[in-house]
Amino acid sequence: MKIRSCLSIILILALLLLCGCSAVFTRADSPQEIELQPSAQDSAEVDPSCRSQGAVVSIVSIGTFRYGLALGSVVSITSGVIIDHEGYVVSSSEAALPTLIDQNGDIYVGEATAIYAVLSDVYQNDRSLYKLDLVDMDEDRGLALLSFYDRFYYDAEDFGSGDRVGRTEGFPIVAEFSAETALTGMPCTIIGNAISGVMNDLQYPFSMEYVCLSASRGIVASASAADFLISAAISAEMGGSAIFDASGYLIGLVSQKLPGDTAGDSTYLENIASGICSAAIIDYIDTVSASLHVPIPYTVATGEAAA
Repeated sequence: MKIRSCLSIILILALLLLCGCSAVFTRADSPQEIELQPSAQDSAEVDPSCRSQGAVVSIVSIGTFRYGLALGSVVSITSGVIIDHEGYVVSSSEAALPTLIDQNGDIYVGEATAIYAVLSDVYQNDRSLYKLDLVDMDEDRGLALLSFYDRFYYDAEDFGSGDRVGRTEGFPIVAEFSAETALTGMPCTIIGNAISGVMNDLQYPFSMEYVCLSASRGIVASASAADFLISAAISAEMGGSAIFDASGYLIGLVSQKLPGDTAGDSTYLENIASGICSAAIIDYIDTVSASLHVPIPYTVATGEAAA
């Protein structure tokens, strides 16, 4: 049974945490100092049009849920985008509400007790999980804001980071929001993790080798002020994936696949998904910033920083 399998996975993960398995988890009582190094892999191999693909992260959420009188556990993978050098990450609300679908199609929505990020392969990394703190989650908007727990540093010369020099704190690669709204017919690229379901599937053991990003080309099928539809070959598990325009600017996040005809053979409509537009994401970030009285920086395509 998939629920039992998931419980076994959580037990293994818990043992790894207790044993301090640093090859898989990076966690301590106080923030660690992480040195970022560029990967030998050319980022253009992933997608030449997306200058910010290195800002996309896989998000691993560990949580609990109730079914009847019992308490179950769930591990799910979504995606998110680093939006500023300090390490704020915007994602779908599923990052805070990991969801399990059993073999009968029943859906169990959990509550995250631990959230981690796996960095893009543009960095040298061993698929380490870096702890994320949940800053805010708005289920109605379908968005969540997180921040890295550890402190990250990089050599500016290694990443060609503009006017920065020497050892610099933060992340060298962040996503920039597009100043333009998504328009029908606009080409786009979706980058995110497409293997969320693997965590609850008996056929696949939990392994960090599965946590990797993929890219898919598509077009904006229709657009409105707050959201839009994209036509692309993506899976139902790509919630929180970044949607970039042809210039590599962030125009939105994948919110969900659209349900198909339940009487048919497909649970979801093929090659179609909904996205949350950049203007709605920026409005959410500004709302959280005002509510917490904390500046949350981000950058739009004009290069003007906002806080």
